Amino acid sequence: MKHQLAFSIGMMSLGSFANAGDVYFQDFQGTGPFNYWSPFPITTAPSGERFLGRLANNDLAEFNVTQYTGSHALHTYTVSFDLYAIGSLDGENQLVGPDQFYFGLQNGTNFFKESFSNWDGYNQSYGGPGISGSFAPRTGATSINTLGLNEYFLDTYSGDSVYRNLSFTFQHEGEVTLRFGALGLQNKDDESFGIDNLRVSVDPVPEPASFAALGVGASVLLARRRRKNK
Repeated sequence: MKHQLAFSIGMMSLGSFANAGDVYFQDFQGTGPFNYWSPFPITTAPSGERFLGRLANNDLAEFNVTQYTGSHALHTYTVSFDLYAIGSLDGENQLVGPDQFYFGLQNGTNFFKESFSNWDGYNQSYGGPGISGSFAPRTGATSINTLGLNEYFLDTYSGDSVYRNLSFTFQHEGEVTLRFGALGLQNKDDESFGIDNLRVSVDPVPEPASFAALGVGASVLLARRRRKNK
């Protein structure tokens, strides 16, 4: 199997993906079933937003891209989604955390693993796309307390934080099953994560022979141009 990563976060036969672009989008607004997903509940927030979750400690949600597309060939995949950080997440606090969300493949490859905090005074490791360190709670969030998911701790420290369009690009050959999970959390009514607006794009990776053909073609054109200029 091969994979490379660059960070930026009904069945159909797609053949060799000659037409690059989006092959899958899911906003979890329907009633389901959501095919090619592992069994996992859908939550409706007080705001009316429906999303996959909630992901609590050691929970896993998986989407089998290969079953959906029918291809095991080497391709470039771009996966983007919205992340909902819900409840009294403690970020990097080592006594009650760290509270982490991760994204990767079922084979154990992780493309993203960061802590998130909704509590003032407890920093988080996520600082924005491709940025990891120690940052104030909710750093990088697109919106705060918009889902209405603050029923466990009714104060200004918890609630929810929304991180839009986390995007990852990687190359992979073989089985592609996306995996979303959480680590270090307490019970689901206290701390959890949600996934929404998942988009998967697949692009072909040219074979070496294709690159060689392009090189020959360019050489022929260059030779013709030189003859014309003589």
